[in-house]
Amino acid sequence: MAIIPEVVRITSSHDMFRLLDEMANDRSSFINSRDLIADAWRDGFLYGVVSRDVIPCSHPLFPLLVSNTSHWDLFPCLCVSAGEGSAGIMWVHTRARRRGLGRALVSALFITTVPCPLPGSFEFWAACGVTMPVPSDMVVGMSLDDAREEEEEHGGCDLSMGVIRDHS
Repeated sequence: MAIIPEVVRITSSHDMFRLLDEMANDRSSFINSRDLIADAWRDGFLYGVVSRDVIPCSHPLFPLLVSNTSHWDLFPCLCVSAGEGSAGIMWVHTRARRRGLGRALVSALFITTVPCPLPGSFEFWAACGVTMPVPSDMVVGMSLDDAREEEEEHGGCDLSMGVIRDHS
C-alpha cells in the first residue's frame, strides 16, 4: 500500500499540542520556541504532514504517527512558514527522519531560503537546494546577553530560535 504524504495547514489545537508533545519527547531545542509555534498556529502559518488514507498498524510508517484524528494520520513534523519561500522553523522527529517528510514540506511550501539554519541541518537544506547563510556567518557559543546585544545592534534571527546570525 503506497502512502502519499500531504502537507496541510494545522488548524486543530489538538494536532498542534500533539506535535509539541512529540517535540518535547524528541528532546528538540525547538520546544523552547513553543510560543512562536503557537503564535504561528494562531496566525495560520503552521504546517504539518498527514496521510488522509488510514495507515494500517502493520504498515512500516504506522509507528511514526503522532495521532489518528477523524480527518487524517499526523506525522511528527512541522514547519512554520509565513510564505515568501522562507521557513522560520522546521522540525522532523528523530524517528521519522530520512522518510521524505522534510522534503515534502520544502516542496509543498515552496521553501527556497532558510535565514537561520541550525548547524546540524546544513546538509539537509543543501540537499533540498535551499539557500542559506554561509556557515562561517553563524555565531556559536555566544552568551545570551551578548546575543541580545548583537541582535539589537545588527539584527539577526529571532533569539528564541537558538541561532544568531552575524550581520556585520
